[in-house]
Amino acid sequence: MLSASSNQQRVAERTLVAAVRKQFPNVEPPRTIERDGVVFIGAGGFLLWLGQYILESVSDIPFPAPLARAVSNAEAIHAGAEPYQPLSPQLAQWLDSPLENLPKPLRDKVSREIFPFTWEMLTPGQRQRWAAERDLQSDPALDGAHRFWFDFYCRKREIEEQIATWNSASVRDAADLATKEKRLAKLESELRALEAKAEKLAEKERRENAKLAVGDAVLEQKAGERAEFVSFPKAMKRLREEHDATVEELAIWVWLGAKGGGLTAYVHANELEEPQEFRFPPGIGRNFDFVGPLMGTDYRESDLANFKPRDRYISATKL
Repeated sequence: MLSASSNQQRVAERTLVAAVRKQFPNVEPPRTIERDGVVFIGAGGFLLWLGQYILESVSDIPFPAPLARAVSNAEAIHAGAEPYQPLSPQLAQWLDSPLENLPKPLRDKVSREIFPFTWEMLTPGQRQRWAAERDLQSDPALDGAHRFWFDFYCRKREIEEQIATWNSASVRDAADLATKEKRLAKLESELRALEAKAEKLAEKERRENAKLAVGDAVLEQKAGERAEFVSFPKAMKRLREEHDATVEELAIWVWLGAKGGGLTAYVHANELEEPQEFRFPPGIGRNFDFVGPLMGTDYRESDLANFKPRDRYISATKL
């Protein structure tokens, strides 16, 4: 059972209960179920309604996006469907890599969803924008917003079409003229109200984006105080360009470590204040895949910039 923990939340709670009961205009009320005299509202249906209500009423009540995603994912798992997972974070370290280098589950997902494009058709920047757009379209936290704006522009277009029809209508007498002017005045008033609401929502979005920008600046400042890391694909690309290195060579340099004339690899570099050093497991044999475990590693930017290979290596298959 969730309960409000502040007066502000209690006010928002009472506002929402009243809005549900009176069936707020232009927002389809959530479906209810009554059991033993108690009325229940499904979590998914309520959140869909809430997303539309906040926009329709231009309310400052914050939408609980994490809760909406959690509810949607729980419903998807219960139905045997795939839960929502944003694609942008998964692709962040692979944007400049060939498709075949992506982990198989991610590669299959991209191949399935990127149509009508192909991975090779897009630049790294275009891949990033495609993933971000895909996340916006499929994010369950935005279902209510998507429905609101679809209905909003349908209403706006319908009013504009009616205004055009009445403007072109001919009149035979003063009564027809009065009816036409009255109807046009009402439609134009409705259109102005819609446009004013769109402007209010745009201003609200600008304010929220400004807050996010301030938060992002703080995060960037904190990130700038830490050592910068690059992902395995970017590190490998740099080593290949600067030293004509191979993936097998990088595996040996990581095995040797910085003290042995190689490089230190890290894991969870973007998640932990103090990233963990990557180490190959002990007791591995000659058939061990040394390259696979490196796919999720990160490398200090300063280490790569200062790295000068002391020894070079070649795989046995190339001898």
